[in-house]
Amino acid sequence: MAITLSNQDLRAYVEAKGHPRPGDGKLHLLGMRGCRRYPADGVTISLIEPIPGAYDDMVGMFGGDLALFAGTVDPGRHYSLHPMRPKEGCAHLVGIDEPGGKPYSYKRGLHRGKAAAFVQNGANVVWRDADRDMGQDPNEVARSEAHNGINIHRMGTIRSDIGRWSAGCPGVMDKYWSEFWKRSALAHPQESYVFYLCDFAAYAKWFDSER
Repeated sequence: MAITLSNQDLRAYVEAKGHPRPGDGKLHLLGMRGCRRYPADGVTISLIEPIPGAYDDMVGMFGGDLALFAGTVDPGRHYSLHPMRPKEGCAHLVGIDEPGGKPYSYKRGLHRGKAAAFVQNGANVVWRDADRDMGQDPNEVARSEAHNGINIHRMGTIRSDIGRWSAGCPGVMDKYWSEFWKRSALAHPQESYVFYLCDFAAYAKWFDSER
């Protein structure tokens, strides 16, 4: 099933999941888990089977502009097996359509003090992969964390392997990053941005029910 995204539908979906309607006149950041896009227009996407450790998601923006780019919203295999917090496991950001999930605040800044990125601007909600199997188990519950460094930044070049580019951060593949940054941070300078992370399977089910 292929779906062409629209600002109207995305705002309605956020509201349907119990969150405040995204404001008009602002740019919002968007993550879609488990999908691919049709390059012809950049906003028509279809469901794919998740591939742990690969760039199988879309990251982009809506509101002031509407576009999605190949990327990830989950950590790669390396940090899943070798987490930065060994006793807790690698972090997975929780979406707005998952229990405990919410929209997240970001601002322009530097990832690890070096590269331009959207950086964490408040607490987020994650679950941690304690058993390192790249899947959520019943005991791996969502929890709020204030300073875990989950930023939105440039990623790598090999579609089948995130490698060390993500320890939980969302991001856009290298070949698309310049366009993403130009159309978001540079074209729409704001004090802060709201990031809406969605599961495309859940979005597609909602979309179909509304038709």
